[in-house]
Amino acid sequence: MLSDFNKQIKKSANILLLESHSDSYLLFITAKKHSKNLTKLKSDFWRFYELTNKPNAKIYTIYCPNCNNMNVWELAFDGTTPDNEECDSCHTPLWDDNGNPCQGVDVEIDDVYLTDYD
Repeated sequence: MLSDFNKQIKKSANILLLESHSDSYLLFITAKKHSKNLTKLKSDFWRFYELTNKPNAKIYTIYCPNCNNMNVWELAFDGTTPDNEECDSCHTPLWDDNGNPCQGVDVEIDDVYLTDYD
């Protein structure tokens, strides 16, 4: 949906995300000439980021087959996977040394857009 929308406004506007470190997603559609000025502004509590069409990270989610605890890893979008990881609660092995899920472990993988918190 975002990529279709971007195609429509590409010539005259940008979509910006106001990151306030909360669970809210505040999106702004701004004229291109104002986008650069907004992305230069920042404070300790918020910052504007220009959204791109490409995800830059992956979220790996596993519910432990032993205790059903949810385990989550946020990794760069470069093909890296968790390796030699175990459940945070019961220490059941979830990933082997080669970055493959252990037998009986189901993995949910989501591509996400993450902002840089400099």
